[in-house]
Amino acid sequence: MGADPPDKSDLTTVSTDNIDVTGVVDGGLQFSVSAGELDVTGDGIYAYIDFQFGFHVAILDPLYKIKDNSLAIESAGLLNIADDLGMFILEDIFDAAGNLLGTKDVEFSDLAPDPVLFDLTDSATFDPQSEIWVTKNILVWATDPGETASLQSFSQRFSQMPIPEPSTWLLMGLGLAGLMGVGRKVAVRA
Repeated sequence: MGADPPDKSDLTTVSTDNIDVTGVVDGGLQFSVSAGELDVTGDGIYAYIDFQFGFHVAILDPLYKIKDNSLAIESAGLLNIADDLGMFILEDIFDAAGNLLGTKDVEFSDLAPDPVLFDLTDSATFDPQSEIWVTKNILVWATDPGETASLQSFSQRFSQMPIPEPSTWLLMGLGLAGLMGVGRKVAVRA
């Protein structure tokens, strides 16, 4: 997984050692954040973390392809809400040629004077691919002193679909040709 240096308003660095990435049984990734690594406490102006990274996903079994992708904020918190604070994840999915397949975004925020926004899941469907590239931009922010936005976990899921083997396509083609031949004989006799 490649990552750009995180941009933080207090000029400290994010330790990626505190972001654990694990595979999940249903075909995806779980990102778990520890030690408050993606927590921001307001500074009276605009405190933030802007973290960007990308990764490549490939299907190893040639009989399957990736057909869609979902993103979800799993665990997050907004504490001592006074003004504007929250988190936003923007994601782009690309095919092997670099063509954009889809864009997703999720948000958990309180933007005064609007109410708290809970847009915690998003998904994108695209033509089946044997590999995709994902870029992710995470923004966590808080403004007033004492308020805190905390992103603790988010997940990425990939749905797979079976691709028929060439021999299956051949059998289907022969079956259709046979049905067409039977249909012609019935039409000639009528």
